[in-house]
Amino acid sequence: MKSPFTGLPIAKNVALKRPIAVMVDGSKAALPQSGLQCASVVFSASVEGDIPRYMAVFLDEIPTKVGPIRSARPYYIDWACPYQPFYVHCGGSPKALERLWNEKGIVNIDYIYLINGKGRETEVSNYQFFHRTKDRKSPHNLYIDLQHFQKEVSKKSAIGELHSDIANFSAYESIPHDWTPKNVSLIHNLEITRKQLLNHKKKIFFNYSKKKQKFERLFYCEESKKWQPHMDQNTSDIISIDNLVVIETGHDVIKGDLKGRVMIKTLSRGKAWFCMNGFMTKGSWLKITADTAIRFFDLKGQRIKFKPGNIWIEVISRKEKVKILSASELSPQSH
Repeated sequence: MKSPFTGLPIAKNVALKRPIAVMVDGSKAALPQSGLQCASVVFSASVEGDIPRYMAVFLDEIPTKVGPIRSARPYYIDWACPYQPFYVHCGGSPKALERLWNEKGIVNIDYIYLINGKGRETEVSNYQFFHRTKDRKSPHNLYIDLQHFQKEVSKKSAIGELHSDIANFSAYESIPHDWTPKNVSLIHNLEITRKQLLNHKKKIFFNYSKKKQKFERLFYCEESKKWQPHMDQNTSDIISIDNLVVIETGHDVIKGDLKGRVMIKTLSRGKAWFCMNGFMTKGSWLKITADTAIRFFDLKGQRIKFKPGNIWIEVISRKEKVKILSASELSPQSH
């Protein structure tokens, strides 16, 4: 059978396991992260201070080391809910923790609760699959051994077929058969400029590798004034993506929040860009309720068909800019 996340062939006993969603630190001190390349799906968004954070969803591959692990936010929980995952995190905002305490579909795996012996009956009681490394300072050094974790929770792991697949999948070698030159653009690079609250900018770059037939993720380093590859420590290689999705939605700083936390609008619809095999098409995304999966559509309202493989979903605000570069334009190495 096929994986509900990647569309790739997967053993039935694996497909019936509960997915594992892990909150991964995106700050500079967390680089390079471990395990993102093995994730079936990654949601990339910002927390307070415009610091990136990732929710990596694992099903097809289960790595031994994932992290550094950080705290939960409500919008990630909205994205996770339809897949009924084990939700691995280290604390969270007050609203996120309240939500997780009352959420029935998600199995809450909170490191802070586990080490303090405050886990609920639905949670595991052992936290030995977590560990802190000595090469980094806290809080950027907490990791989880997902293979150890999966063995620990094997009795709670099977949930049957997922209620919500994340996308439609179609096997093809080049572009989907239903794409035409009128709604498809050949691209070499995709650049996202993030304007921060402090009025300086961050840039993210996705470079298409013809050799890999994948998009590679890079970020602009202000200190060196150079593009840096976003590496995965487990593989010692740049993060490579089969299906790149950029979605635009509302971002608002929560009034009265002393830490300047943000609320990202998840139950809505908005613009989207879909990139695979060196091509891009525009469309939209839609999420009706917390319990329904996010859906992706082309400009004709038809469900997007993705290339079998991993999906990276980059979430941006309406103030941020997406720039599509053709093969004849500058690559990040020449900026």
